Parts: sequence; C-alpha cells; structure tokens
Amino acid sequence: MLNRIDKHLIENFLLWLETERNNCAASRNQRLSALKSLFLYIQSESIIYTALCRDILSIPEKKTPLLPPKYLSVDEMEALFSIPDIKTKHGRRDIVLLLLLYDSAARVSELINLKAGDAFFGKTPTVKLFGKGSKTRIVPIASKTADMLYGYMKENKINKLDQFLFENHSHNKLTTAGVSYILKKYVEIGKQLYPEMFLLTATPHLLRSTKASHLIQGGANIYYIRDFLGHSSVVTTERYARNNPEVV
Repeated sequence: MLNRIDKHLIENFLLWLETERNNCAASRNQRLSALKSLFLYIQSESIIYTALCRDILSIPEKKTPLLPPKYLSVDEMEALFSIPDIKTKHGRRDIVLLLLLYDSAARVSELINLKAGDAFFGKTPTVKLFGKGSKTRIVPIASKTADMLYGYMKENKINKLDQFLFENHSHNKLTTAGVSYILKKYVEIGKQLYPEMFLLTATPHLLRSTKASHLIQGGANIYYIRDFLGHSSVVTTERYARNNPEVV
C-alpha cells in the first residue's frame, strides 16, 4: 500500500482539499499535520520507507492569515457588569470576578491562583499576577474594581495572605472550568436581555483580548500593553493593534 504513495500524491491531495473541498489553509494544515504524524511513526518503525517519510515530512505548511483578536465593545462590557445580582453573595463574588478578569487582563490560570496577599489597596490599587514561566507582574486595577474586591474579601473573611480569592461551593479553589461557567452564564443572560449584543463565543480569554483592545483604543503605548499582558515579545501584542491601526 505504501508503495503507491509519494510526495506528489500527498501534495495533490492537499490541493484537492483546497480547490474541491474548499478547505481553508488552517484545515489543510491540520490534515497535513495528521499525515506527518503517521509518517513520523512509520519512519520510526521501518527503515525501508525512510526516503518516503523524509519527503512527506518536508512538505511545508501554508501560511495562514493572522487575524486580529476578537473583543467585546465598551457597551457590551457595561451590560455584562450590570447582570450579576449584587444583592446575593454569589452575585457579589461573580461581579468581582468579572471585573477583575477584565480589568487586570489576567489569564484565567492567573486569576484562579490569586491570593489575598496578591491584592494591594494603596493609592494605586494593584494585583500581582503569576504568569507563564514563573514570571510575575504587577498590574493596576480601577478604583471601582479595588473597592468591590476589598468589600468582597472583607465579607468573606479572606484575610490570610495565602487564601485564594475565589472559591467554589466546596470551598476549594475555583477552577478554569468554573470561571468559564460563570462567564458563559452571564453572557447567555446578556443575549436574552440584549439580542444585538454578545455575538461572540464567551471565553475568559475574550475578556483579556477585550481589555487589550480597549487599551489600544485609549491610545496606550504598545510596550506598556506588552508588559501589562505579560507578553515576552511585542510582536504578540501587535496583533491587538490590527484592530485599531490608526491609534498605534
């Protein structure tokens, strides 16, 4: 069977995917990646097909357009923040979580690992985030966010430095899935209240992208945003500038 396969056949198959099946470059690359995994395995199992495997593994991926990140509008964020019922204990927790997730542009892993000792309520309120590669960064948060966070911590007696800020019903650290559930719950309510809003898929990362895009729209320096987001390279941050090239 393998004797009937060569590099030319694989390239024709990939071309067929694009021209006949109307697959985009990303889908074409996914199928190529699967084929490469197969032939990498074959190469490790038999030296007979070494040349064939080498040829197929040399087929390059197609470059895919790097689209600017999607984000919510200011009106959508204001609507989202208006939904949690702050008359209830869970509602107060949820509004603080949403405000902090947006305001700090934290990755969800950074948010759920926040502890009482990572919040600072001075003249310029900040939170300390622990990012990728054990890197830390201190980011400012709005006074409203800080006030609500302080009240939430006081109400829930989160006063030990090593206490996690956000817990679930079992009093365990809130999980990534838990944060996603909370966000999606309020976005679904938002869709019912505001049918013209919340057309994007709700993920915690969407709020991070939203904060970055709003900073760009506000005229913030790209290097400031890089440090705010914890990016190792400004090239990554420049993706957000594609949403608003006129202000960069």
